[in-house]
Amino acid sequence: MDLQILAASADVSDLVRVEAPGLSGWCVWPDAPAAGAVVDVELDVPGEVAWDDVEVDDDDAGGASDPGPTDGLTVRARVSDVDEHGVATLNLSAGGILLVDTVGERPPHVVGRAVTLHLNRVLAHPTAV
Repeated sequence: MDLQILAASADVSDLVRVEAPGLSGWCVWPDAPAAGAVVDVELDVPGEVAWDDVEVDDDDAGGASDPGPTDGLTVRARVSDVDEHGVATLNLSAGGILLVDTVGERPPHVVGRAVTLHLNRVLAHPTAV
């Protein structure tokens, strides 16, 4: 998916503010290009996300809310699958998918629904495509 780099953090090295349809906030990106660049990336969410921290939305997946400085990445996406190990496949408005390891009891009928997640740490990996 294409992410636009908006700014680098003045306080934390390797942290950049990014934006794309359904995504807004900060991610870890060593050696990120300058602000204004649009780069095709894959996103990696280390660790697990509790279903209690996932907001199931009633409407279509649209824009993400605007987090504060160095406050993680807000993602709004549609759940396309949750496998037997709790890995949720999220379809992103920006194109592509995001895999998230989940824990806890998943909401009923969440597959096919729009969700909003606030992720504290997300790693961006340029694809060089």
